[in-house]
Amino acid sequence: MASARPYTLPVRWVQALSRPTEPLRAALLRAAVLVAAVLLAGPLLAVAGGGSLVGTPATIAEPRATTGATGRDDLPLVGFVRADGSVVQLPLEVPPPSEYFIGLSGRTALDERGMLFHYPSGGLRVSFWMKNTHFDLAIAFVSSDLRIVEIRAMVAESLDLIRPDADHQYVVEAPAGWYAEHGIAVGDEVRFLFEIPGADEGGE
Repeated sequence: MASARPYTLPVRWVQALSRPTEPLRAALLRAAVLVAAVLLAGPLLAVAGGGSLVGTPATIAEPRATTGATGRDDLPLVGFVRADGSVVQLPLEVPPPSEYFIGLSGRTALDERGMLFHYPSGGLRVSFWMKNTHFDLAIAFVSSDLRIVEIRAMVAESLDLIRPDADHQYVVEAPAGWYAEHGIAVGDEVRFLFEIPGADEGGE
């Protein structure tokens, strides 16, 4: 095979490259930035695909109400008086108001227990949602005269705001379907078999 003759750049091209104009300098700078970005992207994407960047936790732990550490047998009870006069009881967690925003979120399962939300002033229509709550719930809204005014189903992870149509002073969250399974309905009486913290506030 015949050898190729060496190719020499024209003199004016060499001079242009040795003394680049402002547009050329800008183009060279953009090219350098692009190359650097490509070189850095590989390692970063590989680490991110494995879970998290070095020194950063893979996940941020969701907050949990402190009452979740209490065993079911050690929780106070609420009684629901059915139409036939019989009473069904449910163990209740009673978190401080400062943990109301947490509720039952941050857990992967729920045994047969519920959670009480108490609003001393009464006459409210508080909205609830299911952010970071990983299982369905049933929620009963209870009036100041201790009657269930509404029962609603709550869907896991839903960000829809659930607001009752009637005023209430207490809210009792329970496992999904619990009220229906035990024959508890709107109008039934509620009996808290313990002293509710702060129950004497708001002029009750």
